[in-house]
Amino acid sequence: MAAFADIQSMPVRPAASLAVGERVLPVADALTPLFPEGGLVRGQMVGCGGPAARSLALALVARSIVEGRWLAIVGCDDLSAEALVESGIPLRRVVSASPGRSLIDAAGAVLDGFEVVIIDAALIAHSAVHRIAQRVRSRDAVVVLVGAASGGVQTDIAFTTHDPAWEGIGWGTGRLVARRVRVERAGRRTPRPITRDLWLPAQHSAIDVEEVTAAASRLRMV
Repeated sequence: MAAFADIQSMPVRPAASLAVGERVLPVADALTPLFPEGGLVRGQMVGCGGPAARSLALALVARSIVEGRWLAIVGCDDLSAEALVESGIPLRRVVSASPGRSLIDAAGAVLDGFEVVIIDAALIAHSAVHRIAQRVRSRDAVVVLVGAASGGVQTDIAFTTHDPAWEGIGWGTGRLVARRVRVERAGRRTPRPITRDLWLPAQHSAIDVEEVTAAASRLRMV
């Protein structure tokens, strides 16, 4: 993560100072059916679990970052710069922050200045969830919790990835060119689970298989 800028050196503005009307942050077209509002709603926490949790988390935030917002990543040391680039996220708008001795302090610091935050859910104690959720709402930010532990933390929306299937490997030859994942949405705001099959990164349509196969030739598992 050395390619990312140091958080203390970045000029940022509080997310709460943005236009009140900008309540929903955009997501890739392939992901919009998973959101009643059509995108990520400010003030909410979103959980991503399952075998493709990290890839889905990056897919959820990619469009917002491309369109000019800033992303802070807290504690996810295994999210490499290569993985971010392959998801279409510009590194110049990403910072990596260490949780240090207090995740609450680290989360509070990034939420004071960043609109979108990804946090390793394994670092969050249940006693800290309520305080972090309050800060997310007060700052009008969006937090994506990544990892298996996110299923045990109550979030506004909970996504679980299932049955990842790679394509491209033949009888001992070839290379991985695409991955199809089943995504299930649940949570407090979902009366019944919603499922959708996606190709990740999700800037590609789940329908246009040929385009996905060609464009995803450099995919790597994250």
